[in-house]
Amino acid sequence: THLHLHAIEASREMISGYGWLNALRIMQAVHQGDLDAACAMVDARHAGLDRARREVDETARALREVAAHWEPGARVRRRRGLRIGEVARRTGVRVSALRFWEQRGLLRPTRDEESGYRLYDDREVRNAQVVVLLRRAGYGFEAIRSVLDELAGGSPELALEALERRRRDLAQASRRCSAATSAFWEYARARERYTRRS
Repeated sequence: THLHLHAIEASREMISGYGWLNALRIMQAVHQGDLDAACAMVDARHAGLDRARREVDETARALREVAAHWEPGARVRRRRGLRIGEVARRTGVRVSALRFWEQRGLLRPTRDEESGYRLYDDREVRNAQVVVLLRRAGYGFEAIRSVLDELAGGSPELALEALERRRRDLAQASRRCSAATSAFWEYARARERYTRRS
């Protein structure tokens, strides 16, 4: 019937915008007459995109903050790495702060096999400096973790380029999601009209 054809066309748009499994669940909810559940799933998809976009924006702002203080030539290498007290002095924070950030997964120093002391290599000292900078600028742990993940792939500039690509991908996903939502509502209204006539 015309309604079946409409369902297929709506499903194609919804799969493109919501993903196959989400589209299936939304269509099942519509066919079971549970429009509230279908709307909740649609809203969750839009909210997820909004959340991802805000995370990218916050990470980009934090990375620009890091880039303004980035010194590519700065070296802190020691043959066996720096101990926690040395890193605390170098970064101007307490040892307890470094331990806390390690507990939160922001820092990952190695351990000396003989003494058990924490050892910070070049990368971990740089990460500690980034954490200090962003905490002083008021950024939360999730944003800082995102920045450190991005910096693991290279310089702040490379990380910013990657974030810009991600922002473009999110914009495309948002357009597909909007088209899917339009198709969802058109189909839901058509099905409602069909049900009333039956």
